[in-house]
Amino acid sequence: MIAILAGDRVVSAVLMSALLGGLGLLASCASAGAADADAPEKAKLPGSGIIPDDRLADWRPGVNVGVPGGIPNNRTNLIDVTKDPYKADNTGAADAQPAIMQAIAKAADNDVVYLPPGKYRVDKAIAIGKSNITLRGAGPDKTFVMAANSGRGGAIDVYFIASKGGWWDANAPKTSVTGSPAKGAAVLTLSDAKILDNLPAGGVGQMVQLALKNDLKLPVIAPAHYDYLRKQATRIVERNGNNVTIAPPLLFDLPESLAPVLKPVVGQIERVGVEDMTVDGTDSKTRHALVMVNQAYGCWLKNLAVVKVPNYHIWVNDSLQCEVRHCYVNKRNVPMGPDGAGIMSWGSSFLLVEDNLITEAFPHVEVNSTCGSVFAYNFCDDKGIQGDLLGGSINTNHGAHNSFNLYEGNLAPKIQCDGYHGSGSHDTIFRNWIHGSSEKCDQFWVCVNLNRFTRNYSVVGNVLGKKGHTWLYDSGDGAFNYGQHLIFAFGFPGMGNGGFNGTAQPSKGKNWADWDKVVNGEAGKGPGPNGFQELDLDVKATTLLKGNFNYKDNGVPESEALGAAKLPPSLCLKEKPAFFGPLAWPAYGPDADPDKNKIPAQLAYEKGLPYYGPSPEGWEKSSKSADPAPGASAPAPKSVVPAVDPAPHREALAKALRGDGVKKGAKVFMNVLGQGQTVALKGTDDNGLQVDVSGNTLPIRWKDVSAEDLAQISFRLLPDNGEALFHAGALALADGNETLEQKIADRLLELKSDKAKALDALRGAKP
Repeated sequence: MIAILAGDRVVSAVLMSALLGGLGLLASCASAGAADADAPEKAKLPGSGIIPDDRLADWRPGVNVGVPGGIPNNRTNLIDVTKDPYKADNTGAADAQPAIMQAIAKAADNDVVYLPPGKYRVDKAIAIGKSNITLRGAGPDKTFVMAANSGRGGAIDVYFIASKGGWWDANAPKTSVTGSPAKGAAVLTLSDAKILDNLPAGGVGQMVQLALKNDLKLPVIAPAHYDYLRKQATRIVERNGNNVTIAPPLLFDLPESLAPVLKPVVGQIERVGVEDMTVDGTDSKTRHALVMVNQAYGCWLKNLAVVKVPNYHIWVNDSLQCEVRHCYVNKRNVPMGPDGAGIMSWGSSFLLVEDNLITEAFPHVEVNSTCGSVFAYNFCDDKGIQGDLLGGSINTNHGAHNSFNLYEGNLAPKIQCDGYHGSGSHDTIFRNWIHGSSEKCDQFWVCVNLNRFTRNYSVVGNVLGKKGHTWLYDSGDGAFNYGQHLIFAFGFPGMGNGGFNGTAQPSKGKNWADWDKVVNGEAGKGPGPNGFQELDLDVKATTLLKGNFNYKDNGVPESEALGAAKLPPSLCLKEKPAFFGPLAWPAYGPDADPDKNKIPAQLAYEKGLPYYGPSPEGWEKSSKSADPAPGASAPAPKSVVPAVDPAPHREALAKALRGDGVKKGAKVFMNVLGQGQTVALKGTDDNGLQVDVSGNTLPIRWKDVSAEDLAQISFRLLPDNGEALFHAGALALADGNETLEQKIADRLLELKSDKAKALDALRGAKP
């Protein structure tokens, strides 16, 4: 028998003592309850008696969720990257990445690779492929990692370095799980455990992924028709013949009829932390996330400011029991659009995302193929709105199949299970304030939007809506328009509208028209997201609604009454977390006042407290004026943006697109509701464009059309209009899109237009 402790190298929970703004708030802490190792009985999980036990999980931070034992506080041996023999440049004038990588290569277990105050330009990602070390700065207002890269690499990548052997690898080894183990099981019987023999310690300590064929009764489904969508990551902690013990245990049944399999990874990175710095993507053109954690166990990101990214900010991928804590996520360096989530989880399990401030990202949080995780006490603002519509803020399911995730104590405009790429189930939304409103728009206000393929959600003890507005509880079984404000929307096929075509209710034998295409069709050849356009009546039928205070009823409606039951303060914590300091906890619920109570991240946003790095309002000033290092001078700014004022060119293109030469009904590709998609142009007027989205007319104001979209649309619809093409090329230059500008310049040359010289002259005016 080979065995290893599930919490090897476990350390005590961390209690940080830094005080903030005289308010006595703790800057950071390890998760409350981490030291409580006695597993509760299944029937006594918090919320049992209100929420059915088969929808609950053991979400204790430090035990099942987040870094086992909490984030360690005993790593004190510093390797200063600015000293000999590394001599990393901390003025931003030269690439510091090679020196930082040398320091990482020399680090021993529990060492800290330390970046003192300064600006560290990295032309390639700081790739941390070594376990048991920390990359630490002097604080997000003192240490700045300035990404200046392109391609797939981000600024900081924490990942196991291998060309193959991940769960994504089609040739990865796998074996069947026999005996139909049930939810909560910790011992699995494998058909053949020999696939573990060549792994370190015979597979003990290795992460594994459990997956099973799609359960069409639930259903587990993808419109594009892919199988084995429901997955869980866990870790082998003991092996005895063909039996393995796993931790954390099963979240859902693995019936043999659905051919469950176990797939180990060939390697993983463990217990790596990235702490106390700003990661700035102003000069980055990466197609990657700026900060990435991949194929990792027990790793963490803490007290980071991740700002001005071209795409995603933070991405945790194919990982287990990792943590994103106390981070500040803000802004993109390109116009708001798709592929720009603030915090993304993909293929991960038992992740803890807690106490983060996320602003001007879309969506704020995106969850794909994730289970057993906790997203708690995060503040999400409403400044990442798409056009005139309130887009998704916390998206619990953009890529199938997510389940058994807990959303607790967050403040956000909207929570949505969008069903775009498939199904999600068994998530719990507990004690959040989802206000459903925006200071930037008054369209598509929906607090909780559970789209098609959503099953067995529990929405309990939340505050929904906001004072001073008119709300509908839901739309019944009918459509709704953008001007209506809803507490709930159930079962709609489109992530961005309230229309549908007929109804479906599989539980009563009424399937979607496209159902047969994903049951009997060829894999990967389903109708895709534009199929399955019926209203899914089983969404509402399987959603548990209890104890939610809403501003339509100004109370808890009778249909949601708790009776004699009492809401617990939390479904994951036994007591008030230390980082709340003197603030009231729980902050939100029918028994709490959201107008008076604040979560710490909300307070940081409103007061600009320094431990999140520069405040949202003062970011530009703070980042430019920060002293990079004693006696160091700031680097000269890069000259990459043309000195072209976009305003007159936007105005000229808006005028040209209102002309008679524009074909109505033409197909154009543009960003709509945070998703790049092809839509039909229905018309233009002084206010903007009108496009058709799933049979609904969506108005988009001229000022809300991104520079790239406006230039692309003009190039597409006015290919023979030299004047319009000149303005499109100028706008592409102003946006820094030299590829598009070159295409437009080539077209002007084909037309033999005198505007070709004008655009060429404008290109020469770049600084």
